[in-house]
Amino acid sequence: MTNDSNVPQPRFEHFHLCVQCGGAFRREEFGARAITSGIYTCPKCGHEGPLNVEIRAVEDHTEDKQSP
Repeated sequence: MTNDSNVPQPRFEHFHLCVQCGGAFRREEFGARAITSGIYTCPKCGHEGPLNVEIRAVEDHTEDKQSP
């Protein structure tokens, strides 16, 4: 397999996925209390639950802090 340096390579990042609504959020978007307790409240639907991590390819390399 060859690697063409002219083709942009995807960047992979981890996201918390809400099990209720499927919303994807970066862990950095949550406060210290959620991180230390392990209970995350979904900003989209309000569901509370444990961290549910998924690794996703991020094609847009800008740091806009929005869900993919």
